[in-house]
Amino acid sequence: MNLTIINPNRLDQCTRRIDEYARRWFPDIDISVVAPTFGPRELAGEYETQLCATGVLDQITGADPTTDAFVLAGFAEPGTEAAREVAACPVVDITEAGPMRALLFGRRYAIITSTRAVIPAVEDRIRCLGLDQRALPISAVDMGVAEMLDKPDDLAGAVERELHRLARAGHTGAVVLGCGGMTGVAERVAIPDGITVVDPVRAAVATAAAIVAEQSNRTESLI
Repeated sequence: MNLTIINPNRLDQCTRRIDEYARRWFPDIDISVVAPTFGPRELAGEYETQLCATGVLDQITGADPTTDAFVLAGFAEPGTEAAREVAACPVVDITEAGPMRALLFGRRYAIITSTRAVIPAVEDRIRCLGLDQRALPISAVDMGVAEMLDKPDDLAGAVERELHRLARAGHTGAVVLGCGGMTGVAERVAIPDGITVVDPVRAAVATAAAIVAEQSNRTESLI
């Protein structure tokens, strides 16, 4: 099985982090992690977010034809529907896979994203996907992706504080890490009792692998 994960920003450190954890989590899957060759280096707001979509689509149209599925590793980034139009295989967006998995762990779920500036875009995307009815208000650690990568201890501390705030408030069974730059941080924090932390990259790869396996089984049954 060959899966391609597309990191929408052009931060090499972010691409490497996603690659490191994806390979560790799924050692039996042939995983490639790529990023656009043009476009914004970091997605700090709506302007850069909109610009990155073309670069992501370029990675899909130019991908190895043996790719069995794509995972889009940008949270609330545009282009998922367009990617599904041009891709010859399944496309799984972490913005869908993360919350969908979180819904299995409780009546309500929360999302912790990067900065307050991106919260409106995340809210819009979650609403568009029909995943807003059971979502609590979105919160942020107030760190951009580059800062997250440069200061992993600060990121872990900020995420942990927000997890404990949500635990004290109650009403949530799961928390989604709403940024690809947070990949792997769940392994570095003390998670409060009663809360499941969902890494959306991990959830998306697992979902993509399940879809590919199901399609393969269906094809074999027709032979």
